[in-house]
Amino acid sequence: EGQSDKEAVENAIDDCVSKGILAEFFKRRRNEVTKVIMIDMTFEAREKLIREEERAEGREEGLEQGRIKALAQMLSRGGTEEDLKRFHDASEDEIKLAKQELLTVR
Repeated sequence: EGQSDKEAVENAIDDCVSKGILAEFFKRRRNEVTKVIMIDMTFEAREKLIREEERAEGREEGLEQGRIKALAQMLSRGGTEEDLKRFHDASEDEIKLAKQELLTVR
């Protein structure tokens, strides 16, 4: 976020090299790979990436909302905050949101 396309490509290549993913290839052909990728990053490709990221964010938000609803349901059925922390690894923020969920449902 906040970096240019070229910086993002360079960072991705660095990440691959540091993880041993095609490391020798990227070391030998870094400039060529960077140029090809930059040419390939058309408006359509960027738009597709944005849509995919937005879908992933939406799925993540949905999962988070589902978890909060489940925690709220556990509280409504007699579960304690300690139960949520201990057995469901719930954070203080999640418990707070679950309590708020209970208030909006009622």
